Amino acid sequence: MSAREGKRWNNERREWVVENLEEESASMPADDEDILTAARERAKAADAAASRGGGPGAGGPGPADTSYYDALGVAPSASSGEIKRAYYLLARQLHPDKNPDDPQAKAKFQAIGEAYQVLSNDELRAKYDAQGKDGLGDTEFVDTGAFFAALFGSDKFEPLVGRLGLATMAMAGVDLSRADLQQLQARREGRIACKLATLLAPFVAGDSDAFDAGVTALAADLSKASFGSTMLHSIGFMYVNAAEQWLGDPFNVASGGVPPVEALQNAMEGIGAKFRQKRQQMAAQASALGAAWKVYQEFRKAGDDIGDGADGAAAAGRTPEEAQAAVRARMAAAQEAILPHVIEALWNASLLDIQMTVRHAVSKLLHDAAVTREARVARALGLKRLGAIFQAAVEVEGTNDARSAIEAAMRAAVAKNGGEDDGASQGGKH
Repeated sequence: MSAREGKRWNNERREWVVENLEEESASMPADDEDILTAARERAKAADAAASRGGGPGAGGPGPADTSYYDALGVAPSASSGEIKRAYYLLARQLHPDKNPDDPQAKAKFQAIGEAYQVLSNDELRAKYDAQGKDGLGDTEFVDTGAFFAALFGSDKFEPLVGRLGLATMAMAGVDLSRADLQQLQARREGRIACKLATLLAPFVAGDSDAFDAGVTALAADLSKASFGSTMLHSIGFMYVNAAEQWLGDPFNVASGGVPPVEALQNAMEGIGAKFRQKRQQMAAQASALGAAWKVYQEFRKAGDDIGDGADGAAAAGRTPEEAQAAVRARMAAAQEAILPHVIEALWNASLLDIQMTVRHAVSKLLHDAAVTREARVARALGLKRLGAIFQAAVEVEGTNDARSAIEAAMRAAVAKNGGEDDGASQGGKH
């Protein structure tokens, strides 16, 4: 037998490894609090009381208003990391996706989003501490549903993509070491692989009707989440692509019950899938850089527009109040123009994270030594079917109109990165 047969290449360790999801699942902790708590304890020991309590309002008189701090459940001296962590935990509890029967869910979610947008911005926080909400003027607050979904992902998708890297850092509230991040990522990939194994079990057992019914219902439910169809199309592409690559490798399917003619077809599909994956990676990286560049350009343009507006108001002989109102109007327009690009940049960063993670998790699943080669072939065929069903998901009507431009930007990013435009990859005829 070849030294690599049945093994998976671990890029971090630079060696072929044997995967066993049964053993990994049995030893997997229920959560990551052991790693995160240790990181927080290290941060406390290293920073000392002054730096840990060094929020903008620390060391002086108390803030004029504490309602935003109260909304997030933090002290006025909270660090930026503590504020981010508090927002993340509360947002997960109060997100409308998790509270469909609560008519006040959106209002509650928006309230903590407003608090976070002020307290996570040093300039706004200083104004708020000094003058309360009156000091914020006509500050425009973004759609926190769109912001949260792009930055942290939807809770409903966590079984499929794990906790996003940005969300993990928010959950920690402190800087994580390289070793911490590697261990957290390994757990994330292992959990996803184990959940996929459970999801595919009916197909592997030969009950394709029950499998189709189950995953079709799952796709319909996930489509209702924020940006659900966009996420499903991207994940579905990755499932189909990874399965085609694995089935196209003779080391994986030899003696796996695949007829020679079908094995040859799989090999050709695998070559095509590898090219599509490379194209996807390059497109995703280019999109991330492009989105970041657009944000930079829009910020520069906004600065010029606001400056021109102030100069124009002064030249027109307007009163200071009129000039200030004109500047605020231009700032609001600039924020509205910039927001879709900011969300797109965040989404592209998360998309790169999801692509890498899902690809590694699927590789673990398909190299699982705890099951037979025939079962691994069945898992690959089931993944193609699952991916095709996810890619066929349609957008659920009733999406908030305020998100339309952001949704379009995110959908365009997925299309550019290979999540929707590859008809050849939408197999699943097996």
